[in-house]
Amino acid sequence: MLTQEELRIAQGLYRKWFRLHPGKKNPSDVNKKIKWDFWQEHGWESLELCQRARKCHTSHNDFPYPWTRWIYWQKQHKKKFVQKELL
Repeated sequence: MLTQEELRIAQGLYRKWFRLHPGKKNPSDVNKKIKWDFWQEHGWESLELCQRARKCHTSHNDFPYPWTRWIYWQKQHKKKFVQKELL
């Protein structure tokens, strides 16, 4: 599991990835040039941290990090859009 500081950093990196590349999957699986470039910019230690978060997000740990999945950010975006329309 991650410490509070690691959690903050990893969540911020996932947020940044999914904002820059909506709909793209798992940035911690470096199988495309776009992902390689992202981690070149943010550092390999950051990649390792995000990989740990992704690997801890299991049923064994009661799925503690939903923000490692695109669907989480997609739902967050829709909530913000609906809130703006209500104003």
